[in-house]
Amino acid sequence: MIKHIVRLALMSCILLAACKKDDKIAPPLRSELLCVVTDADAKVDQLVLDNGIRYSVAWQEIGANVKSAVLRCLCSYAVNEDNKTVTVYQMDKVSCYAPASADSFKIHPMDPLDVRSVYRTGQFVNLHLSLLTNGSREHAYDLCLDSITNDSSCIHCSFLFQHAKLDDESYHHDFYHSIPLNSNAYPCEFDSLIVYINTYDGMKRYGFKK
Repeated sequence: MIKHIVRLALMSCILLAACKKDDKIAPPLRSELLCVVTDADAKVDQLVLDNGIRYSVAWQEIGANVKSAVLRCLCSYAVNEDNKTVTVYQMDKVSCYAPASADSFKIHPMDPLDVRSVYRTGQFVNLHLSLLTNGSREHAYDLCLDSITNDSSCIHCSFLFQHAKLDDESYHHDFYHSIPLNSNAYPCEFDSLIVYINTYDGMKRYGFKK
């Protein structure tokens, strides 16, 4: 079963932090995929960038819905003058998991969509995708492990996507998925990962070294 859903409203926000205005010039706003660390009280404690840099956000008292966890998020934030803390303005959870085995799916739909970008940061392969919709339906997606080369050096996987019926292709809706390269969910060690995505321009192939 394809179990992950593209939400057609704005992505579910963990938070929308409001900050007091003052006369100081605001630092540059950054927006990127990163990891969020929550503490035992389900408060956001740190942002961890994909290059390993960590920033504290504990001073904002940001609540999450998961305790003692690491979550993948698309985050808008600004680094404060101390270069140790950040001010978070918006944070949206992003799906992040390794591909599941092909036999775990009853169907393997690959309806076309648009690819904004596929790129690697740190130990993640990030998919920035866009579907056409009229906003009336939710669409299902998942990631399927198709095959492993004989020497177990390369994993091939497909992005499964099922466009909802009775949904006209009226406008673009963007969404994200991150594939962790270091995960216990893979059946073996590997050296590279190849992702196949069906687009309106045909099947696209994206390869990355681990």
